[in-house]
Amino acid sequence: MQSLRTHKRKILSSRIFYRFMPKHIEELHEHVTSVRSEASTSPSNISWEQVENRLQHQILLRLMTCVQLASKMSSHGCIVDLVSARKFLAQCGLRYSLPSLVQSEIRVLQTLNYRLSIDS
Repeated sequence: MQSLRTHKRKILSSRIFYRFMPKHIEELHEHVTSVRSEASTSPSNISWEQVENRLQHQILLRLMTCVQLASKMSSHGCIVDLVSARKFLAQCGLRYSLPSLVQSEIRVLQTLNYRLSIDS
């Protein structure tokens, strides 16, 4: 039974991640484009290359956030909490504060309009 729950959590987290990332990238692209058009008379401070670098740096954070959200949706008593997520990310060489992890969770939720459920 435990392995079935783990399998469902993996599938759910990957679905959340694959729904989130394209929307997130689209929002970032729209933001960079709007900043550039507003600053057409002066040089823009934001380049798409900078955004790409930040996306690459945050990819594990966003993935871990999706795992956290999936665990909250599919598990009863076996939730990936902020401290566990932070420890995992630290093992990967990434240092994030607890507020940063909460902010990432909010970002994913807002980007998906708080709609995490996926019809099967």
